[in-house]
Amino acid sequence: MRGKIWIYIEQIDPDALGLLYKLQSLREDKKNDISAIISTDCDPAPVFLRGARNIYRLLGKGDERKISGQIAALCREHTPDVIIFLATISSRNIAAMVAAELKTGLSADCTNIALRNDNILVQTRPAFGGSIFADIICEHRRPQIATVRPGIFLSGNNSFSEGAEMGEIINVPESGDEAFTCLLKVLNTGLQPLSAAKIVLSGGKGIGSTEGMRLLEKLAALTGAAVGASRSSVSAGYAQYGYQVGLTGQIIRPDVYVAFGISGAAQHLIGMEDAKTIIAVNTDRKAPIFEYADIGIVSDWKPIVQKLITVVEKKKMAVSVH
Repeated sequence: MRGKIWIYIEQIDPDALGLLYKLQSLREDKKNDISAIISTDCDPAPVFLRGARNIYRLLGKGDERKISGQIAALCREHTPDVIIFLATISSRNIAAMVAAELKTGLSADCTNIALRNDNILVQTRPAFGGSIFADIICEHRRPQIATVRPGIFLSGNNSFSEGAEMGEIINVPESGDEAFTCLLKVLNTGLQPLSAAKIVLSGGKGIGSTEGMRLLEKLAALTGAAVGASRSSVSAGYAQYGYQVGLTGQIIRPDVYVAFGISGAAQHLIGMEDAKTIIAVNTDRKAPIFEYADIGIVSDWKPIVQKLITVVEKKKMAVSVH
C-alpha cells in the first residue's frame, strides 16, 4: 500500500526545492505522489514544477503555533504517512509541535532519508558527536516526521518542468487549535543567514570569549558575510546554536569560508569542506584545518580581524565622503 508523503515548505529556496526533488526518488517506481504544504506568500509554480502533486496552502499570517495547528488538523483529516521539514529554526519548532500534538515520533537534523517497501521511513542522522550514523525508524505511530538539514539536498538542474502538470491547490483556513508553547526570545543579528551566504566568517574555541564572537559579527556586518561557529565554541557559550557549522549544525557551501581559531575536528570539516575557498587562521601550525585550507595563516586571529575591520571601515568612509 502506498503512503502519502508530504513536505512543509517554509519558503521557496534551493534547499526546499532540492529536498522536494529528493522525495521524488524515495519511490522505486518514481510515481509522483508528493504533496506540499506552503504558506500564503509562497509561489506554488516552482513547487509544482519540482513534482508536487497537490499543494495545501496555509491561509493567514500565522506564527509557528498557528501553523502547527493547521498542519496537525490537516494530518488528522488526510492521514499522511510521512511529513518532511527542512531543519530551519522555524520549521524545527513547527515540526516538534506537530509531532507532540499528534503523539508521534520526530527525528531531527537528518542527513539522509530513505523509504522501505513497507512505507517505513529510514531516517539517518549523526550521533555521538558525529562519530557514527544512526538509522532511526518509527514503526508504530503516524505520521513519520523528520527534519532534514539545509545544504544536504540542494536544488540544481533537478526541474520537472518538462511535462509537469499543475495539480490542485487546497486552501487551508486558519486553525483555532494551537500547540501550547511560549516564544521566549527572538534573536535578530541582521547578519546573512548561513545557508545563503557567499562568505562565512567562522569562530572556534580559539576565539576565547563571546566578545571575540562579537568582533567577528562586526566584521561580517561590514562585509556582508555570515557568521559561523564550531561546536566547541557553541558549547563554550561563545556563539548561539544557529551559527554552528558541521554534522551537528549546518552543512554549507559558501564561496569563501574563513576559520578563525578552529582546529578542524572531523564533524566540523564535513560541514564546510565543500566551500570553494577555505582560509584558516590558527596559532597551531599542526592544526588539522590546515590540511584542508587553500590559504593557511599561522597567527593569532584577533589582530587580523581588527586590521580587516579598520581597512573596511576606512574604505567605506572614503566612499561616503566622495
